[in-house]
Amino acid sequence: MEEVDKWLTGELTFYNNVGEINSAKVFNDYEKGQIKKLYSQIMDPDFINNLLNMAIEKNEILIDSIFGNEKASSKQSIYLPVHMGRNFLRFIDGNESFYIIQRFSFTGIYFPARKTVFEITGKKYRNKNLKKHVQQLNRETVRIFDKIVTFLKSINRVSLYGLLVSCQRPYHYFRDFLPIIHNFRHVSGLNINKTDPFGKIPKIISFEDGMFYSIKNLYSLPCEEQVVDKTDLNEILYNNYGFIIQPSSNNRHYSEKLLSDLSNLLISKSIERLLEQQKERNNFEKLKDCFPILWFGICGEKRSWIEKAEGIQKIVREVHKLYPNVGIVLDGLTSTEAQNEKQFRKESAREDAEAAKQILNRIDPSIPSFNLIGSTSKKKIAYASQIDFFLTSYSTDTMYVAHVCGKHGVAHLNTIKNINLHKHPSIYKIPDKYVKNILVDKNKNEGPNVSYSVDPEVVCTIFMKKLKKSLSKNRK
Repeated sequence: MEEVDKWLTGELTFYNNVGEINSAKVFNDYEKGQIKKLYSQIMDPDFINNLLNMAIEKNEILIDSIFGNEKASSKQSIYLPVHMGRNFLRFIDGNESFYIIQRFSFTGIYFPARKTVFEITGKKYRNKNLKKHVQQLNRETVRIFDKIVTFLKSINRVSLYGLLVSCQRPYHYFRDFLPIIHNFRHVSGLNINKTDPFGKIPKIISFEDGMFYSIKNLYSLPCEEQVVDKTDLNEILYNNYGFIIQPSSNNRHYSEKLLSDLSNLLISKSIERLLEQQKERNNFEKLKDCFPILWFGICGEKRSWIEKAEGIQKIVREVHKLYPNVGIVLDGLTSTEAQNEKQFRKESAREDAEAAKQILNRIDPSIPSFNLIGSTSKKKIAYASQIDFFLTSYSTDTMYVAHVCGKHGVAHLNTIKNINLHKHPSIYKIPDKYVKNILVDKNKNEGPNVSYSVDPEVVCTIFMKKLKKSLSKNRK
């Protein structure tokens, strides 16, 4: 494989913005202009809708040619299970080919014959990863080369196998993939030809560790929903003369109405599906006897508030004095719909389960508690829709309660990690002046990996003040 890297991939040249393309000697002026044009199209929010529409309706994706023909055509994809996954859409353009690289956004364009990569997001630090991805692409091409040749000999038989909707991180699943799909559904409904490509999606493909919500159930789609092993996906596609496309967009600025519509759909479907199971229904209906219902996010996968057990104990004790019918919900890591909850809890959420046990041992056992450690998104959204206030870390923990269900609460975090991705008007962040970072591993001092200390008394005081204000507003 080192020989593949040397002779097939070779020394790659990277360009990190449109302006840099001007200095690229491997392209003539016309080609440079076409690359810039493609970049502009990729940044258009309708680009992915057009690609999805063509893939579904025509079993082919056509875009403007870069190398002189009228159109470049894609009916082939290669998936790599690297860094939350990359899908390479291969376009035939005259005597050359190029790849558009997808995740939940378009990350790059690779020109094999020119040994050139255009990094679409403009972030140079990603070049190292992109180089590895291109090397892996060429290694995979060599590994399944006989299947690719057979596939290309019968290119006219090729059709869209399905949409790949899968991500190991629930935040990206709900905040990136789902809005793209929901917007495509909205645009499809406006189709003047009344063909509704959304309803013609042939399959939804997902992986066991990335299926955080059933797209088929969410939209009542007639198609099959298939969970596959990510290492088998390419062979499945080539054996079935199919290709995949991911919902990807570099312009995900959707209207409040569209995002609200998506949230409402998630809430209604989650409750509806939860109530279908009698045991779950019985537990869920116990929430009616609680007020206020407090949600505590205790996920400690990468970083955590080290005094959380003591802090939550203090808060619950204080709230219980004012509201004897208080109930609490504990949230941690989330299992996917393709995983076994009990097994996931034992194997992947042991730390969260132990933290929940410590917290519950500190709290009056007469206070109703609902443990969602290792539960599915469906269950978490249903419960989150019923709570009155929350305390979580300012990260993915806020997603179900704030971003999906619009609940108010308080969040804590170290002073290093950027919170821009998770910002929400209903969240009050504990000021940095009260936070002390705990640098345990010098090699992991980046924001996502640093735990922190905050005086439980400070957190309790802030929480009680914000809770009373929120409950007062809600009553009005």
